[in-house]
Amino acid sequence: MPAPIQDGPRPSKPPGEPITPQQRDHLVQKAIRSSRPDSSTNIRELPSVHKVEEMHTMCDPKPGMNIVHVGEMLGLRVLIDDAVVSFSKEDRQRFILENRQGLEHFATVLHACASIYRMSSQAVHIFYDTSGETVAFNRSHHGSLFFNYRFFKQFGHLDMVQQGNKADPINSWALTMAHELTHNVEASHNTRFQNLMQAINERHTFRIYEIAKGGGAQPSPPSPTTMKPSSVRPPPPGPHQQQQQQQQPAKKVSYYQPLKR
Repeated sequence: MPAPIQDGPRPSKPPGEPITPQQRDHLVQKAIRSSRPDSSTNIRELPSVHKVEEMHTMCDPKPGMNIVHVGEMLGLRVLIDDAVVSFSKEDRQRFILENRQGLEHFATVLHACASIYRMSSQAVHIFYDTSGETVAFNRSHHGSLFFNYRFFKQFGHLDMVQQGNKADPINSWALTMAHELTHNVEASHNTRFQNLMQAINERHTFRIYEIAKGGGAQPSPPSPTTMKPSSVRPPPPGPHQQQQQQQQPAKKVSYYQPLKR
């Protein structure tokens, strides 16, 4: 078994320095381009606290993380808190099979969110834990984005998708993804971070609305060499279902505030 990987916090740029519109546009593009996949089988990050220099009374706590790779769902890697499953292959497969439908729905939503920012969905990962407030995180130094399946269920998004409403979950997780993308260029939650995240949201507002309204793009199937029994794509809708979808009026999309990390 490979040794756990430990990462430290990334240094922030001086928060008080203003940036020009050209610099902002460059950072927005860099935030998206810097995302990359993570192939680790075990990710361990120790808790840390980062002081926000421009807000002397505020600190950015970063919770610890110890998750292990258990499989794939629609091409997205799935990692689980090591307190939930053992390292046995049977336990890992059992978790995937027991949560197959919910993980498929979450993966479909995340694929749609990645398409909003025209980024590779290979940089997007699913993880699951049983406690804590980490909705999503950006792995230090890597630009790999991780999204918590537990909150997908806790926020009621799984129920929404099962009832045919993908618009609100896509909209909500797209803004969460913008939050994590911003961490590719700014580590702490300072004014620079807020301005850059706002710029990412503003640039992609129309795409968020269009893709959420359309229910998201269908993800590409995983390659035969990496396909797991639980990663088979659901069948496309039949002609009758397509006709019903066309007759339904477009759903109104409500824009959520960025989710707390």
